[in-house]
Amino acid sequence: MCRLMDHKLMKNMMIQENMMVLFIKLLLVFSLKSVVLNPNTSKSLQIVCRRNYPARGTKPLPQHLWDEKHLKELTNGEYTHKPLRVNRLGGRDPETGKKINQHIGGGAKFDYFMIDFHRRGPTTPGDVYEERVLEVRRDPNRSPYIALVAGKEGKRWILATENMKAGQIITTSCYIPPNPIVGVEGCAYPLGALVPGSFINCVERFPNKESDVFVKAA
Repeated sequence: MCRLMDHKLMKNMMIQENMMVLFIKLLLVFSLKSVVLNPNTSKSLQIVCRRNYPARGTKPLPQHLWDEKHLKELTNGEYTHKPLRVNRLGGRDPETGKKINQHIGGGAKFDYFMIDFHRRGPTTPGDVYEERVLEVRRDPNRSPYIALVAGKEGKRWILATENMKAGQIITTSCYIPPNPIVGVEGCAYPLGALVPGSFINCVERFPNKESDVFVKAA
C-alpha cells in the first residue's frame, strides 16, 4: 500500500514538473520575436532563437531607412529642394514589412532633404558655373552639414565643406587643364585637374549622373 502511494506521488510530481517546464518554454516562445521549436531532442523541446544580427566577416545588413517608393511618389522621380516627409522604414523590408535590421528603430519624425551629389559644369577652358550659398544647416539624416545653393539652373542641396558659409560663391568646372591646379574649398573640379594631396569629397566612380558617389560622410 505504501509503495503504491509513493509511486502515484512520484508520478504526479513528474507530471507537474513537465507542465512547469512546458509553461516556461511557452513563455520564452511568446517573449522572443523569432523562435523555432526543435523536437528532435530525446526528452524535451529545444528552443532556438533566430536573430537578424550580421555575422562576422559578412556584408552589413541593408539599412532600410527611407521608403524609396514613397519618395518617388512625392517627387514624381524628379529632384526638388523642398523638404519632404518620407515614410521611415525603421529597418523593415519595404515589400514584406518584416524586421530586417535590428539596429535601426523608428526614430523621430523630421524632414528629408534630397542631396544632389553630381555637380556638372562647362568643359571649355575659363568657363565655370557659379552658385551662391544661401544656407548651411545640419541635416538629421546624415553626418555632414548640407548647403542650399542657387544658380542659373535653380536651387539644390549639396554637401557643405568645413568652412563653407552663407553668401559664398562656389564654382563648378569639368575642364581638365594641362597643368594641375590648387582647388578652392567648396568648388568642384575633375579629379585629374587637382594637384596630388588635395582634400576632396563626393568622388564619382564614373563621370555620369547614375554613378556611385564615395566620400560623402563626415
